[in-house]
Amino acid sequence: MKKQYTFLVLGLCAGLLTTACSDDDYTNDFTRPAGGNQIFFNCQSQLDENNKVIWAADSKIGFFCEQTETVNLAVGLAAPFVGQTEGLFYTQVIWNKEAGDHTFYVYAPYNKNNTSAKAIAGTLSNSQLQSGTANTHLMSSALTYATATSAEVETAVPMTFKHALGYMDVSCKTAAKYAGWKIKSIEFSTEDGVPLAGEYKFDLTTGQFAIAEGSSKVQVKVDNAPELVQNEAFHGYMSINPLDLSAKQCKVTVVIEKAGEDNDLSLEGNLSSVKILAGEFNTLEVDMDALTETVLGDNSVDLSANETANCYIAGKAGQEYRFNATVMGNGAVTPAGTNTTTFPGITPSILAPSSVAILWQSARSLVSGVKLKNNYVYFTLNGSDETPLVSGNAVIAAYDDTGAVIWSWHIWVTDADLDAKVQTYTVHQNYANFATYQSPVMMDRNLGATSAELWNSDTDSKDAHGLFYQWGRKDPLIGPSSENATSIAVVYDKDNNTIEPTDWATTTTPITRDDIAKYPMTIYGGASGISENWFAEDACDLWGSSVMYAVDGAEGKGAGEKSIYDPCPPGYRVPHPYVWSTFTSEPGGGKHKTAGFTTTIDGGIKTLQNTTGATFSSTYVYPATGFIAYTASFATGPALQRLSKGLANVGINNWSNAANAANRGARFFFDNGGCSTPAGNPRAYGYCVRCMKDTK
Repeated sequence: MKKQYTFLVLGLCAGLLTTACSDDDYTNDFTRPAGGNQIFFNCQSQLDENNKVIWAADSKIGFFCEQTETVNLAVGLAAPFVGQTEGLFYTQVIWNKEAGDHTFYVYAPYNKNNTSAKAIAGTLSNSQLQSGTANTHLMSSALTYATATSAEVETAVPMTFKHALGYMDVSCKTAAKYAGWKIKSIEFSTEDGVPLAGEYKFDLTTGQFAIAEGSSKVQVKVDNAPELVQNEAFHGYMSINPLDLSAKQCKVTVVIEKAGEDNDLSLEGNLSSVKILAGEFNTLEVDMDALTETVLGDNSVDLSANETANCYIAGKAGQEYRFNATVMGNGAVTPAGTNTTTFPGITPSILAPSSVAILWQSARSLVSGVKLKNNYVYFTLNGSDETPLVSGNAVIAAYDDTGAVIWSWHIWVTDADLDAKVQTYTVHQNYANFATYQSPVMMDRNLGATSAELWNSDTDSKDAHGLFYQWGRKDPLIGPSSENATSIAVVYDKDNNTIEPTDWATTTTPITRDDIAKYPMTIYGGASGISENWFAEDACDLWGSSVMYAVDGAEGKGAGEKSIYDPCPPGYRVPHPYVWSTFTSEPGGGKHKTAGFTTTIDGGIKTLQNTTGATFSSTYVYPATGFIAYTASFATGPALQRLSKGLANVGINNWSNAANAANRGARFFFDNGGCSTPAGNPRAYGYCVRCMKDTK
């Protein structure tokens, strides 16, 4: 089941202490240590009497104490206090009997980079996201802290957290004019450059909060807003630098939208007196009917203008995008082959979705504003002109009027210029007579990756390996977490709640052609399940290959074409199986121990253990990806075989578009035992994809 954040009334900070914490190694003490007299804390946080923190399982605080020489120790919540308003945080730090009174400084969210209690640092974004009428999004930016002095005791030291930020409640009301419209965004700004958001410094010893320079505007985008009702206020909430702006010129801009209207409206007006106090909700009354109205054009970018696909790359922070919601993939017909059993062909139909929504996303608020308008899916990226883009991946699903998924699209969020980073490969001389194989142009990273580098213990593995695919499927599967080789990476739903491993369904029943797009969060396999194929037929052309892979080149007819199930973005497709052929001296490769061939791997065959990946021909970087095994439960492991530094046979695994036998796909594979360029493996395995330029 999904983790739901539980709040009392506003519940401002319940999730705060989980969402902004470091992913790096730290000391977590979940139970009281035996023996000695360790220091532990009884922590609670509240904005007022009605709004207390509900501590979450992965809540962490940062802890300083000069008397015990403790500097920024990360301390985890004791398990019995999950879901409670009072949380015990045990440490292994022992009281210094010679020091007398101890002064403790604690804060949240934990930041590994804080090295002094006088220099807590962080960033308050000027682009924030609210879901509906709730104010729970404030948890992602709140900064709380506490100070206490105590002599040695055997009980918990009480710590009551204060809030360093101010919280603006922009109360928008219309008498009648805009009833039926929805709030899309609210922006509060100053005209003389006073910083309302940006990089901050906070002194735990004095309680002083400061932003030296930053953005003079804060915008809250609103997802799933209700329609405005006359004379009933809609409350937009934002975290903001606590300042007295009574003598400053301020402005509010409210953008509204309405179903059936082609254009949004911008409503602007000046404000007279605003004073923002730390640790309080500061209410700003806005009469929408008195604001100046401007009609806005559609400034979204059409990602499907030149070609439709199952994946779209988007990379400008704060930009709104759109794509055609009526086309299956690229909309192309894949003709049937001579053998209509294994190459039956594919004919798309027109999609007619009733609604769209985020299915999953790799970071909270990665994308927002997802809506269906005029047969297009609209969405907006995180960030702004002044707030950097958070990269990652999201899947947007289209639903029919019964709520069933009819199609879905992968949004690859990255500001890297992937077209400028492509690499031209050379195929093996044995294929010199096959014109369709020559000079394949490949991306420099796997599909969904936000890094083109080898990963190591200091980098995030999921940034490098990208997403995983069962052969022939268009739907991506999230890969393993960076912390645990047998657990999947955390993803979030449309409401920013954590999606548990059990929400990725695993079934032992192969899917039929009619249902091929309906279950994008289902992995076909299982401990007692599918022997080799996730599909109920041996169709070899799902990714557009016209013939079976053969080491002799299959008479030069194996390049294939892009199909409606191809997972690559416009202009690219799943590569033909010969693109890796010069990574070995012999087509197809083999086992290293036979010494029947050589490879172009930098550093020799042990490089995989040393660098968690390999570089071929000193140019082409392939991180160790491992795989998702179809023979075990995705939710409980060991479905994810991968990615621990020094782990032998982790392997590099990348699918091609071709099948090479019944129920098997052709994949590029390298580990310490051998290098296959390519070889076949069951299609139910989850491997990575590296996209090739589509020249057709």
